[in-house]
Amino acid sequence: MHSILRILAAVYDWLTEECKDKHKNCGANPGWPQSWCDSAHQYVLDNCPAFCGLCSECTLCSRFVRMN
Repeated sequence: MHSILRILAAVYDWLTEECKDKHKNCGANPGWPQSWCDSAHQYVLDNCPAFCGLCSECTLCSRFVRMN
């Protein structure tokens, strides 16, 4: 039972995680330019969701949509 609660807590944390940049190079000068917010630079998309315009008002909604 405790392991199920831990799994549910981890899923809830993942679903409600704040959408923010995770790397100092997001939009920095010098750093990663906005033109790198494409599929050829997946590490920029993964680390700079706010800088790349991937955040929505409903982070929970966007996470759910990506899961389906």
